[in-house]
Amino acid sequence: MYQEESFKTRNVVYAHTRSDEADMEYKMHCHDVYEVYYMISGNAEYLLEGKTYTPRPGSLIIIPPGCFHGLRVLDSEEYNRIRLHFAPELLEEGEQALLLEPFEAAWCCYEEQFQLEWYFHSLEECGNYGKNLQDIAIRARVLSLLTKIFAIFREASGTSRGKEGQVQEIIRYINQNLSAP
Repeated sequence: MYQEESFKTRNVVYAHTRSDEADMEYKMHCHDVYEVYYMISGNAEYLLEGKTYTPRPGSLIIIPPGCFHGLRVLDSEEYNRIRLHFAPELLEEGEQALLLEPFEAAWCCYEEQFQLEWYFHSLEECGNYGKNLQDIAIRARVLSLLTKIFAIFREASGTSRGKEGQVQEIIRYINQNLSAP
């Protein structure tokens, strides 16, 4: 079973994919747009600029333009993810300077971002709107999502130093390795 709810406009592609089909080969590609992936469930692996990453439920992956990446689904357990591609032209110049900052260095992952699911579902709702309303709603909701991603980025940057940052890294490591000895 493969299901995808999606829509496409001049500056945005949104897709919510559910599948129980394993695909052991990476589907490598590169885009000239920004990408945001949100992992809901499943057993998949991303190859991003030569590094592998296994997202867990709630993982948010942000990918800048020109980043070579691919995905492979490791088994037939249901795989459920949301993918957003957007062109920088969606944003005004001042918005670009601020809201695209998290994408500047390279790809990045923020784990346990479960509160973001609401943002993606509000975007999905835009697929049902008429063309005139759809463009306005999509822009507003992408701006809202990017604002939240920027806040997460700033929080992660600010707490990665000192004892508090060490504690967060220890907790993240423990959570990632709960089933390990």
